[in-house]
Formats: sequence, C-alpha cells, structure tokens
Amino acid sequence: MEPGRKIMVVDDQPDTIAFLSAWLADHDCDCCTEMESSKAIATALRERPSLILLDVNMPGISGIEVYRALRETEPLKEIPVIFVTGAGQVELFGHGCSMLPEPAGRVEKPFDLAMLGEAISKVLNGGLHG
Repeated sequence: MEPGRKIMVVDDQPDTIAFLSAWLADHDCDCCTEMESSKAIATALRERPSLILLDVNMPGISGIEVYRALRETEPLKEIPVIFVTGAGQVELFGHGCSMLPEPAGRVEKPFDLAMLGEAISKVLNGGLHG
C-alpha cells in the first residue's frame, strides 16, 4: 500500500464503508467515502483521490454509470478505479459500454484483503491505469 494516498470508497452499504475505511486507515491511507452514487462525481471533484474503489450494484445510478461519468469528466478521467463487486464473474462491460476503458482492477466481495491490498498497491505504484 501507499501510505498517505487518498482512496475514495463508493458503496451503498454502511458496513462496507466502515470496514474499508478502518482497513485503509490501518494502512496509513487517507480515505474519503460516498454512499450515494448520485453524489460520487461531486465528492471525487472535491476530494481528488488517487484511487476510487467503486461498488457496481448500487441503487439509483449503478457503479458502471458512475464509472462512465468519471471517464467523461476531465479532471477525473485519469483517476484509476477498482470495481468492488459481489456480481461474481459476470461481464461488467457489454453492449453500449465497449467505448469505456477497462477499470484498473476488480475485487470480488466478500473481500480477500490480501488481493485487495495487492490490487491497490499495483495501481498506486503505476502498474495499471483505469
């Protein structure tokens, strides 16, 4: 992990937000959170995180729609995104999404913290870009 880097967590589950926030703090990362997908872009513009952990299945605006908006918003389009999903191995990108670049990573729920930590470290150390 990269101490001092700001990571934004976007998830509609309070337990997930609390768990990831505490885990990131234990790894000396700054954390900002957003539980409402409709406010994710405004929060990202305000906070300017180094990385976004984005839930896919959210009420209202899906994580895929948030991802599209991130990629279309100039100051945010280069921020890497790791999808955090309980959707299993389903294809996240399909019809109508082919123009979107692949995310920097994908981690399945329930979390394997070692895999999540590796994915975050790889992205923040320049291994992947979303």
